[in-house]
Amino acid sequence: MRAEVEAVRGVGCGEVIRQLMDRGFVRISGRSEDLGRPFLYSTSKQFLATFGLNNLSELPEIHLPEPVEQNSEVDSTDVDNQEAELVELDEGETLDDDEFDNAADEMAA
Repeated sequence: MRAEVEAVRGVGCGEVIRQLMDRGFVRISGRSEDLGRPFLYSTSKQFLATFGLNNLSELPEIHLPEPVEQNSEVDSTDVDNQEAELVELDEGETLDDDEFDNAADEMAA
């Protein structure tokens, strides 16, 4: 379902799914029994042929990084004492690479 894809990606993906369908890589394979009966999508034979796969089990494994645990005991004085210095630019003015790197280093320090 599109909602499942969006949950994994963290962004809306209706346009991406439409483009994959236009290219023949994804097809509508049915409807879910969930509320609203959303479309179910699956890969097509063209997807397998394009990427030289005989079946989906030949896809490489995806190893996602483990989520980082948030430290619930943040010292509020550390947060209060940190101040970020902003670099103000006039309209149309840009930083060259060295100026940008220097500003980024100063903000990180």
